[in-house]
Amino acid sequence: MGTVVKLAQRSTMLHQASADAIRADTVHLRPRIARDHIAVAASSCEIFSRSIVALRENLETLDIIIGKIDDPETREAFRHQMKSIDATLSLGSVGLSSIKRKMEAALSDSDQSVIDRPA
Repeated sequence: MGTVVKLAQRSTMLHQASADAIRADTVHLRPRIARDHIAVAASSCEIFSRSIVALRENLETLDIIIGKIDDPETREAFRHQMKSIDATLSLGSVGLSSIKRKMEAALSDSDQSVIDRPA
């Protein structure tokens, strides 16, 4: 019976070693996965930033067209709406810049944590 117990203990120890190895791999994967998610988010922010720039350029073109409207009240109403849209786009741009800075800091931190992690 002593032999059976020893074999059972060995297999448990092997299982424990395997579990420890899996946990170690999981810890090493997390920064890379987080970095991948941050990179995807950064790419999305860049797309949004370009879209905001394009929309603001289109507002400038629209302002030229609105300038040709004969009715001053209608023209001013459109310009008021455009200023509101431009302000919203401007706030969005500022927000995206803040998000980009935070993501760059997170990427930098994740790079540093990978460097600092013992092998």
